[in-house]
Amino acid sequence: MGQRHFSVLIVNSDPDMGELLCEHVSNMGFSPHRADTIRSALKQVAELEINAIICDETIRDGHGIELIERLKKCGARIPTGILLSGNPNLSEIAALARGAELVFQKPFGLQDFVDGLRTLTGQRPLNEQTGWSSRGNIQNSPHTAEAIHDQSQTPGLQSTSKSDGRGSPSPRFLQSS
Repeated sequence: MGQRHFSVLIVNSDPDMGELLCEHVSNMGFSPHRADTIRSALKQVAELEINAIICDETIRDGHGIELIERLKKCGARIPTGILLSGNPNLSEIAALARGAELVFQKPFGLQDFVDGLRTLTGQRPLNEQTGWSSRGNIQNSPHTAEAIHDQSQTPGLQSTSKSDGRGSPSPRFLQSS
């Protein structure tokens, strides 16, 4: 049996960034799809078999976290990641508490992006020596799922999605040094 090609939806309003990410993940063996609005992303999710979604925090018709929340609310079981650029209104912990399973902090390296995407789709990262995140796996840090759940009760962290009940991957951050 041949190698499985994972289908990834890249949701980004910036045509150059969306094209760059799609081209890179295609070169790494993924089957990319693009959307530049929440509406077009939801349409593709309904029509295609999507294995993972990566969305920017700002999308033409809303915010990436809105897309993630809508997907979780309707019962979609698609692993999701979000690209953050330091917006003070959405921290990494808040994004994880609201349903993102992976956070990419801009700027990030393309290889880090692919390794994070491979982890999100249940594959081994290509960069086994250092793991897929330059900040490392945070399972043993204060940013565990339990800590995120506890912090979701504090002001500023308004969680609308505590758990989707499917054994999601442990929350992780991705940021290049």
